[in-house]
Amino acid sequence: MISVEKMAEEKGLDEEDVIEFLRDFVEYTRNEDLRELEAALRDKDLSLARKKAHSIRGAALNLQLIEIAAAAERMERHIEDLGDDEVRHLLSTLSQGLDEVTKFLDGLE
Repeated sequence: MISVEKMAEEKGLDEEDVIEFLRDFVEYTRNEDLRELEAALRDKDLSLARKKAHSIRGAALNLQLIEIAAAAERMERHIEDLGDDEVRHLLSTLSQGLDEVTKFLDGLE
């Protein structure tokens, strides 16, 4: 569960700033990192896939998006050992997590 108020208090930010960071995270992650991660996986570029998963994990942790961070961390740390089904599941988890944050943000309006 996302708590804008708690996150703002912990980070010393205004709630509006936290909301903007969440919006930016969703937009950038969906349009850049996730697309590049998917392309790296298609191209079997595991080094780039790890870097993209690491980027997603770090940003998600900063915003206390634990489920997104956990899926990205699993991909980052175990990419060589994951089967195709597990990779698809993790990509789906990342995408669904972004959808949930978007739904949460839309509910704030």
